[in-house]
Amino acid sequence: MGIFDKIKSTLNIKNESEKEFEKVVLNTLDEFKETGGYFYNIKVNNLNTYTQNVIIWQDKKRFRL
Repeated sequence: MGIFDKIKSTLNIKNESEKEFEKVVLNTLDEFKETGGYFYNIKVNNLNTYTQNVIIWQDKKRFRL
């Protein structure tokens, strides 16, 4: 399946869940940058993106993230 993933990434085809996950990751990164902490000592529970979005997702969805 590696070849299909490469083709998909080249064509930039994303489904809705991938777009949502990417948005959450980027928002979390931006929010973490504002704290000025070290990347190896991140406490996700202190970030609003996690507490307001990810924590209310169903377990299957959180696992996929």
